[in-house]
Amino acid sequence: MGVELRRRLLPVCHVHLGEMTMGDVTKRKRNEEVAKSIPLRLLILEDRPDDAELMVYALRRAGFKPDWRRVETEADYLAQLHEGLDLILADYHLPRFNALRALRLLQERGLDIPFIVVTGAIGEEAAVECMRRGATDYLLKDRLARLGLAVMGALQQKRLRDERRQAQEALRESEEQFRSVVEHSHAGILIVDAAYRFVYVNDELCRILGYPREEVIGEDFRRFLDEESKAIVAERYVRRQRGEAVPPRYEFNIIRKDGEKRRVEIRSTVIRDSAGNVRTVAQILDITERKRAEEALRHYARRLEVLREIDQAILAAQSPEEIARAALARIRQLVPCQRASVALFDFQADVGAVLAVHVNGETRIGAGTRVSLGEFGSVERLRQGQVGVVEDVLTRPQRTPLEEMLLAEGVRSYINVPLVVHGKLIGSLNVGADRPNAFSPAHMEVVREVADQLAVAIQNARLLEDERRRSAELEALRQASLHLTSSLDLQSVLETIVEHALRLMSADDAHIFLYDGERLTFGTALWAGEVQREPYAEPRQDGLTYTVARTGERIVVSDVNSHPLFQDWQWGGAIIGLPLWVGEQVVGVMNIAFEEPRAFDEKELNVLQLLADQAAIAIHNARLHQQVRRHAEELATALARLQELDRLKSEFVQNVSHELRSPLALIRGYAELLSSGELGELDPRQRGPVEIIVRRARMLGELVEDITLILGAEARPLERVPVALDELARAAVEDFRVAAEESGLALEAEIAPDLPPVGGGAVYLRRVLDNLLSNAVKFTPAGGIVTVRMWQEEASVILQVSDTGIGIPPEHQGRIFERFYQVNGSIRRRHGGMGLGLALVREVVEALGGTVGLESEVGKGSTFTVTLPVFSEA
Repeated sequence: MGVELRRRLLPVCHVHLGEMTMGDVTKRKRNEEVAKSIPLRLLILEDRPDDAELMVYALRRAGFKPDWRRVETEADYLAQLHEGLDLILADYHLPRFNALRALRLLQERGLDIPFIVVTGAIGEEAAVECMRRGATDYLLKDRLARLGLAVMGALQQKRLRDERRQAQEALRESEEQFRSVVEHSHAGILIVDAAYRFVYVNDELCRILGYPREEVIGEDFRRFLDEESKAIVAERYVRRQRGEAVPPRYEFNIIRKDGEKRRVEIRSTVIRDSAGNVRTVAQILDITERKRAEEALRHYARRLEVLREIDQAILAAQSPEEIARAALARIRQLVPCQRASVALFDFQADVGAVLAVHVNGETRIGAGTRVSLGEFGSVERLRQGQVGVVEDVLTRPQRTPLEEMLLAEGVRSYINVPLVVHGKLIGSLNVGADRPNAFSPAHMEVVREVADQLAVAIQNARLLEDERRRSAELEALRQASLHLTSSLDLQSVLETIVEHALRLMSADDAHIFLYDGERLTFGTALWAGEVQREPYAEPRQDGLTYTVARTGERIVVSDVNSHPLFQDWQWGGAIIGLPLWVGEQVVGVMNIAFEEPRAFDEKELNVLQLLADQAAIAIHNARLHQQVRRHAEELATALARLQELDRLKSEFVQNVSHELRSPLALIRGYAELLSSGELGELDPRQRGPVEIIVRRARMLGELVEDITLILGAEARPLERVPVALDELARAAVEDFRVAAEESGLALEAEIAPDLPPVGGGAVYLRRVLDNLLSNAVKFTPAGGIVTVRMWQEEASVILQVSDTGIGIPPEHQGRIFERFYQVNGSIRRRHGGMGLGLALVREVVEALGGTVGLESEVGKGSTFTVTLPVFSEA
C-alpha cells in the first residue's frame, strides 16, 4: 500500500468523535453484523486505483465482502454493466467519462442497481442534480467512514423496491378476483358520478332497490330516496362543500319499486377516477329488519328492566301488602299515573280490601279500606280478564263514592286491571291519572303485565314453597338474560344458553342446533361439565330435533323408551325439544336431556320456553353482529385497495412527468435555437411553425413542472427554509415585463421594503409567483394593468396579484383551485394550459401553512391574495 493511500485511509480508520455519535456507532455496528453475511457484487467507476482500493477497504471495514471490478471508460463500464450487480460506486469527474453519464446509461438499460456518487469535491448544486437524476446517495472521499451505512441503506432501498414490484404484480393478479367479490357481495355496491347518477351497481343493490340493472344505471341516486333522506344527502353535500368532516357511514330510507320503504346503512368515500372525475363509491346494507328488531328490543329491554325491578322487589317481599307496595313504588316508571292501588277481592263478603295505595309519589301499606266490589266496575268483565276503563271521571253521568273521592284527589281517568291466577280472579290493580284519556293500549298492556306479576306474587306469598321455586326460576332467567345481552359473539352466546338451561332444569346435557329452513347445523353442547365441539349424535331426519325445527312446536318426552320418535334408539332417559323463534321463523332447536325418565309440570316448561325465547333473540343479534362485522371488514379491505390504486396512479403520473422532462428539454432547446437563428436563418414560411413549436414546448414544460411539483407537495412535507419572497417577486415581475409589454399591459410592483423571509422552498414559491403572474397576463386584455403587491401583517407576509382582466364568474370561483378545472373550453383553446396552475398555488401555499383567496368580478378583473407565515426557527 502506497504512502498516499495510507495517508488517505486515516479518516476511515480514525473517526473523529465530533463526526460520529454513539448512536451512529451503534447503528454502524448493527449494520456491520448484518453485512457480514452479504456478499457484494460491486462495480467501481474510478480512474485512480488507490481511491478504488480505499472504497473497497472502507466496505470491508464495514463488514462487507465485495467482489469488485474497476472501470474508467464508457466502453469498459458498458461491458461490465449487468443486472447481477449489487452496487455501483462512481467518481463524479473522470477524464473521459462522468457519473451523470454513467447513471443515464444505467437508466436507459432499465437496470435497477443502487448508484452512489463518491467524489473528492462536489458542489451543492451538483449533488442535488445527481440525486434528482436518480443517484441513490453521494459522499465525499474524505468521509468514507459513512460508506458502509450508505451502502446498507442503498441495498435496503433496492430490496424495498423489489418487494413493491412484487406486490404490484400480485395486485394485478387479484384485481379480477376483487371484481368478482364486489359483484357477488352480500352488500349493495354502487358508484355514482358528481351529479349523483348511477355509474355502477351490483346485483345485491338491484335486489335491495327492486329494480333491474338497466332501470338503475344512469338514474339519479336521489330518485330512490324519500324526502327526509334527500335532505340528509343534501345536508352532507353542503357540509362537504364547506370543507367540514363528513362521517363516511350514515343511514337513510329508500323507496323500492314496489313502493316499500326500507332502511339502509351506507358507507361511502369520494374518489377521482383516472380522468379526474369525481366518483362516490358506497356500500349499502339493508338494515330494515335489524332496525325493527333493535327498536323492539330497546322497548322490550326497558320494559323488562322495570318489570324485572318490580319482580325483584316483589320477590324480596314477605307479605301481600309488601308485594303491593313494591309494585306501586315503581309502576310510575311504566305508565303516567298519580294514583295507584292494589285490592284483593272477597267474593263472599262482596268487598275489596285495599292492600296499598300510591298517591303522588308516596306509597302507604295497609290502607285498610274496604270497598264494595261494585266500586271496581263490572266484576264479571274482570273475571273474563277484561280491563275496566274510565276515560273521564268528570263526564260520568252517575259517579260512585269512590269516583267522587278520586275526583277530589285530582284523578280524571283510571283503569282497573284484573289480578288473575290460574284463571281465578283474586283482585285488581287500579291506576289513575290527572288527565282524561291518559292510558293507551300499550300502557294497559304494561299494567296488565304488572298485574299478572302481582297476582302470581300475592298467591305465592300464601304458598311459600311455590314462591321459593318461582323465585329461583326467575332469578335464573334474569341471570341468563344478563349474560345473553353481555356478548355478541355467537359461540359465547350459545355456550351461555346451554349453561343456564342445564342449571335451570338440573339436566344432564343440552344441545343447540341452528336451522336455516332446510337443514340443521351443530351449534354447541354441554355435558359432563364441559363444552363439547361436536354433538352426542347427529340429528335424524325423522327424529325429535328435525320434527321440532319443521313444526315449530315444543316436544316433551318424559320417557324416551315409550315414545315413537325413539323406537330405534331407547336410551332410557327424558328429553325436551324447544324451537327457537325469531318473528315467524325458527332459527334453531334447543334440546335438554336427562339420564333418567322424568315428569315435567307446566310452570317448568313455561320458564324454559322463556329462556328459549331470550336465547333466540340473542342468537339472532349475534348473527346480525357477525354479518355487520364481516361487512365492515370487507369494506375496510376494499377501501385499502382503492387507496393503493390511488397511490399507484399518483406514482404513475410522477414517473411519466419525470420521463418527459429530458426529451422535452431537447425539443425546446433545439426549437429555440432554430427560432433565434443560431442554426441558420429561417424563411418566413418556416418561422411561424417554429415559433409555435417553441411556444407549445414551453407550455408543455410548464405543465410537466406543475405536475411534478404538485405530486412532490402531495407525497412529502415541503422543505421550509428562509426564503426572501420579496426578491423572488421582484425577479418574477422583471421576467414577465417583456411578455406584459408585448400584450399591451402595464406591469406594476408595490413591494414594501425590508420584508422578513417566509418559510418554504424557493422553487415552489417561484412557481406560485409564475402561475399567478402568468394567469394575470394571459387573461387581461390590452390596455389593462397587472399589479403585484406585498406587505407584512403581524406574523405573515401578504402577496397580492391583481389584474383588470376578464374576471371569473361567481359559480366557478369555488372550484377554480381544483386540479384540471377550467372555467370553459374556449379559454383553454385560446390561452392553453391544463388547469393545474392554480391547483399548484393552493396546494403549495397550504402545505407551507398559508392560505390563498380570490376576489373577482366579471369584466373588472381578479385579485389573488396569498398569506404565508414569517419564517421561524421554532
